[in-house]
Amino acid sequence: MQRQYSVAKKLPAAVLSLCLLLGLLASLLISSQTQQLAHETIADKSRSALSQLDDLIRTPLFNNDLISVQVALSRTVVFIVVQRMRAKYRKVKWFAENVVCAEFVGTMKVL
Repeated sequence: MQRQYSVAKKLPAAVLSLCLLLGLLASLLISSQTQQLAHETIADKSRSALSQLDDLIRTPLFNNDLISVQVALSRTVVFIVVQRMRAKYRKVKWFAENVVCAEFVGTMKVL
């Protein structure tokens, strides 16, 4: 004999299945949008940093002022190192509390 399930038993299972399906769809959509926004933000910050570097270096280059170019480039490299250190040690609020002094000084000596 076949069992006949009543609507009272079928309806909750159908609603649960629909909720799980919609939840999966929503999570995929949110993940996709988050990745797209992250890529756009990284690209925007990269363009901004390159634009600032261009503004800093353009005038000294046209004036053939090599010392100003060197200072601008070293400041840019220090800024990049600081940003990487912040990313590496982001669990504490202030950068000075995070940086291992010997590692930072070693990096600065290379510059």
